[in-house]
Amino acid sequence: MIPTEVAAMMDAIMEDFGIDEERALRMAWRFYRIFHPEAQTSEEENRMPDYKKISYFLFQLLDDIDTTEDIAKSNDKAFREVVHKLHRRRFEVADTDGYTVTFK
Repeated sequence: MIPTEVAAMMDAIMEDFGIDEERALRMAWRFYRIFHPEAQTSEEENRMPDYKKISYFLFQLLDDIDTTEDIAKSNDKAFREVVHKLHRRRFEVADTDGYTVTFK
């Protein structure tokens, strides 16, 4: 259950800064805990994906693709095959319906 103050802050953050709901909720919880240090980490916050790990994973995939380009300079077919295998790994951390991305 989200406290009323957190929900109100989340709405204000989303409206004022145009931030998506997940980020706004995290920010609201952080502000709430500043004024309510006794508050524990919320259940909603615990279920949120670890974006730092996801970013690291996705950057590593990009770096691997860049390295593949160096290795397969004269072999376009080999480059495309390796890149095809690498880019499919993005679904290890996210799903998409073609319009929205949902992180795991």
